[in-house]
Amino acid sequence: MYDWIHATDPTRLVHYEPDKNATSADMYSDMYPSLEEMDEKIGNFTDKFYILCEYAHAMGNGPGGLLEYVHKFRTESLMQGGLVWEWNNHGLKHETNGTEFYAYGGDFGDYPNDADFIMDGLTLSDHTPMPSLYEYAKIIQPVEVTLSNDSSEITIRNWYDFLDLSHLDASWHLVQDGVGSNASSTPLNISVAAGETVTIPVPVNRNSLTTEAWLTIEFALKEDHLWAPAGHVVAFEQLYLEGSVAGQSNGTLSTRSMLNSRQSAVNLTQTGTSLTVHSGESTFGFDLVRGNVTWNTNGVDIFNRGPELYFYRAMTQNDNGQSGDASFWDDAWVHSMRTQVRDVFWEDTGDALEVRFNVRVAPAVLEWGAEADITYTIPHDEGALSIHAQGDFVGNNTPEVLPRIGLLTHLDQDFDDVAWFGRGPGENYPDSKTSQRFGEYKSSVADLFTRYDYPQEAGNRGELRWLQIGNPNADLTLDARMDGEPFSFTAKRYSDYDLNDAQHPHDLKPLNMTILNLDAKNNGLGSATVGPRPFEQYKCYSGPFDFTFNLKLV
Repeated sequence: MYDWIHATDPTRLVHYEPDKNATSADMYSDMYPSLEEMDEKIGNFTDKFYILCEYAHAMGNGPGGLLEYVHKFRTESLMQGGLVWEWNNHGLKHETNGTEFYAYGGDFGDYPNDADFIMDGLTLSDHTPMPSLYEYAKIIQPVEVTLSNDSSEITIRNWYDFLDLSHLDASWHLVQDGVGSNASSTPLNISVAAGETVTIPVPVNRNSLTTEAWLTIEFALKEDHLWAPAGHVVAFEQLYLEGSVAGQSNGTLSTRSMLNSRQSAVNLTQTGTSLTVHSGESTFGFDLVRGNVTWNTNGVDIFNRGPELYFYRAMTQNDNGQSGDASFWDDAWVHSMRTQVRDVFWEDTGDALEVRFNVRVAPAVLEWGAEADITYTIPHDEGALSIHAQGDFVGNNTPEVLPRIGLLTHLDQDFDDVAWFGRGPGENYPDSKTSQRFGEYKSSVADLFTRYDYPQEAGNRGELRWLQIGNPNADLTLDARMDGEPFSFTAKRYSDYDLNDAQHPHDLKPLNMTILNLDAKNNGLGSATVGPRPFEQYKCYSGPFDFTFNLKLV
């Protein structure tokens, strides 16, 4: 067949993925190799070019790790590129008991079937773009901008094969916490030929920056095209510039800054296994047996569960894939981990009350678990709470990787107005975040959630400097920050177990609470329905942890 094709039309290249030695094909080809497998192939087979006929499985929340693949496509001379599987989900509009939804294998009484495996596109079944489409567009953008090691120069690379950048308007502006994300742009006059690079000085006086900033450079169409109007941003980059205090932001708040200088004592009452603390207009309740914490101010519940250590998340379709992490987490019973209080101490330090729980968070039936000290600090006469968690994982069969390491709390459902400074406005994860810009954003809790055709983990926002969740009915806003490092959060109306149980969006019933996760670490997404799990740098390893979240009413 190979010989016949070449004899009949010698201009045609022949692709045949099962032929790993390319004896009957004009190129080497693989599906879903790891980066290491790609390196091995490129090193050992150099007589023909190499293509990935599939390299990213766009199933549900994912794929992650596209950046590393495209980098290899662009830097390895033998790499021709790769293809994403696939464009859109293939659900069929269906109605059951008056509810219309997009159905998949098994919803028609059919057997055997491939269940949700047809839900593997960059768009939903109705062709609504999913977060993965925005991420893919960002990663393959035709213009790349990088910052020099000393932050004095930027290099612009034109990845077009035949076009210069004269059809694009280049501009720049700064994004800073507290300054606003819609600053006016300044034109950037550059000329870069196809396939070439140009280096120019950073167009901002870095000595004038008192806080961290992101130099945002955009390339937008000058004229209307059939596929997009003038002004459509074809490529953008945000380059991090340190302020006068490296890594600091207007949003930084340390535990010490929360402590009130007044020395008035809190009102402390122990009744049986409960500890009640009155501080200013706030009342905190500590369950000394179960470890639960509540917070009420002027008769309004801030939260009625937590903040407690939490390591689980709902599964994605990639987690549940043939090489995904779900099987490891199921075997380790991560979903069943519960807090056991081993000891409790409290003391008044003069400007605050500290309540320290020694806890074990573990599955009930296995040896492994997390052993930690959680210290809750309540400043005198101030509506604030600091949570310091320090611990490690012990015992045999501890999973190497966890879904997350952070805190879980249940807020009253009226806490619905969300604002943050970090990546946004859309959801993002450690290995799928480049399309989401640093800036200040606002949303309702419902709008944070991505309604995939097949319900799963969704809605994370990462690299935050601060988070605020407001209760407009009570005129209260809860401010959350983490000491020293950026953090991530999700706020939703569904529990992780609700998401795991649901088969379609209409199976989800909103709860009368806002479930808030504040995470120090979060696992990546990967592409493990048929490809690799998250790459090493995106894994949430089960090692020692030490973090502090500061909550305050503002």
